Amino acid sequence: MGAMRKDAALMETFGREVHAARALLGWTQLELADRSMTSQACVSRIERGTHVDLHFVSALRVARALGLALLQIQSAVSPTARRLCQLAEDLATGPAPPPDPAFATLLAAYHALRADERATFLRLVLPIAAVLEEHQGAA
Repeated sequence: MGAMRKDAALMETFGREVHAARALLGWTQLELADRSMTSQACVSRIERGTHVDLHFVSALRVARALGLALLQIQSAVSPTARRLCQLAEDLATGPAPPPDPAFATLLAAYHALRADERATFLRLVLPIAAVLEEHQGAA
């Protein structure tokens, strides 16, 4: 694979990861742009993998903004949620599963909730996830 194709593949992968992290955080492109001191157009080009002249500093700012936010979330979640994050990371090394419209709908509904409603949702769902995880381990 030529250097140009490797660069394009790297930008596409980085873009998918930026989009996934931003969606997980429930941020708009504009929110990420504000937090990373770049433009919404830059974030959009990064997510589409079309930002061919991306400055290292811009990429670093975007990655740092997402990384700091994700670290805050990770430190506040239960061991079960951390395990789910690890499973997601493990899956990221393999082929991407096809998009699931039901999950996208659930994720959108979750992010539409108020902060107190999100907390209630997580208090209900995380114990269920733990039971399912234990059941899978016993099977």
